[in-house]
Amino acid sequence: RDHPGSLIRERCRDEMFAKDAEESVRDLVYGEFGFMSMVAFFKNHRDKIPKTGGVCYDLGSGVGRPAFAAATLHPFERVVGLECLAGLHALGAELCALYNAEVAPAMAAAMNSHAAAMNNNNGAEAAGGAIIPRPPPSVELLHGDFLVNDSWRDADVVLVNSCCFSADLFARIEQRAVQLLRPGALVVTLRQTFLNHVVPSKETEKVAAKAAAEAEAAAADAAE
Repeated sequence: RDHPGSLIRERCRDEMFAKDAEESVRDLVYGEFGFMSMVAFFKNHRDKIPKTGGVCYDLGSGVGRPAFAAATLHPFERVVGLECLAGLHALGAELCALYNAEVAPAMAAAMNSHAAAMNNNNGAEAAGGAIIPRPPPSVELLHGDFLVNDSWRDADVVLVNSCCFSADLFARIEQRAVQLLRPGALVVTLRQTFLNHVVPSKETEKVAAKAAAEAEAAAADAAE
């Protein structure tokens, strides 16, 4: 029961062109990571992400779709989105309420059922090694400027759909990331790369190229 893309694009356009003339419109173009690109990312990098207590942030989270995807693809403790456009944040807050009311309980029930089946099959309970299911990730969508808000300092994974970002904004994001993030944190960007970065693998480059193409298509739709 997602919001239709036409409504999301309308809200985005209304605020994009109402912003201060000094702010680059391209920095506000709506786009998001494709789900299958995120599947590939978490598959390729899951060994680098904590299996317990992990935190994921989406900078410029829109209505929260990538945040919700991250919550279903890895056992994070928390997933947080930061969005500066009030209209998009409001739509995301509605979806977040739906996640808390329906999706998270369904995930918890499925994980409890899986753990019970594994314990019965393996006799783990009798051996004292029962599988204890983790609670589903909490998802929170915040309204604010991710260059000002420093809560993402505790992130293990940071998503940045930088496909349409200006060079100036991207440079400020990199500077902020260097200031805030701890060693080992993963930052996923599109079409632009931090100057101070680890050279990606060939497989990572393929995933990034696919994600960039999906983001560009979404951005083109938003501009229509």
